[in-house]
Parts: sequence; structure tokens; C-alpha cells
Amino acid sequence: MAQAKMPPGLKILLVEDNDMIASTQAQLLEAMGCVVMHRTSAESALAWLVDGGEAHIVVTDIIMPGMNGVELASHVRTHYPDIAVLLTSGYGEALLEEQQRHFPMIAKPFRSEDLSRAIGNALDGSTLQAAD
Repeated sequence: MAQAKMPPGLKILLVEDNDMIASTQAQLLEAMGCVVMHRTSAESALAWLVDGGEAHIVVTDIIMPGMNGVELASHVRTHYPDIAVLLTSGYGEALLEEQQRHFPMIAKPFRSEDLSRAIGNALDGSTLQAAD
């Protein structure tokens, strides 16, 4: 199956507290032509955005210490409506709380084709028109 094409220079804020998983995901995203900024917590991701960090999409794990990925997604949707959000989780969809169902999600582990498609779908649902 052919890999979906990402817009050139798509800026992704990857929020993942597990360094090994983050490294694998960053490699997949960079192989798709994305520019990846990694943060290990929702709090550090928000601080990066407040300090002027730019992203087209936030790809965030759901289960993290402190602020979880759904709380981060809700904050991003409220304060940065032009930034799309994609949740990732290693838990089955049956375990998802109702509030998580309001955001696009992909289950880990995933293939690059599935990640690319999920990002494309999340971007299509946002107000983003094109990557800069």
C-alpha cells in the first residue's frame, strides 16, 4: 500500500512521555517529510506553544503523568483552534472515555500508512488549509 503524501514541511508537535516510542514515531514522521518537535509532557508542549512554537498538528499520547493527552487536546482546541490534534493510545477503543471520542485517535502500534492517513484526516477536520 502506498504511503499517503504529507504536505511538505508539515510541522508536528509530538507529545509522548516514552522516549523509545517517541523516537520511533519521530522517525516515521520525518520519513514522511514532516518537521517534528518532541515534548515529553503536555505541560512542556503547552509552554512551547505559549513561547511561540508553531505546529500544524499536535500528535499526543493520551496516558501521561500530569496533564493527559485529552486535556492537552481540549486546551489546544480552545486556545489554538488552527492547530489540529491527533490522539494516540496503546489501549483499546473500548477503554476510551466519552470525552476522548471528540478527537481523532489512532491506536498504537501503528504502521506509517495508518499514521499518515490519521494525520491527513485530522488536518482535514481542522481549519488548516495548507502547510507553510
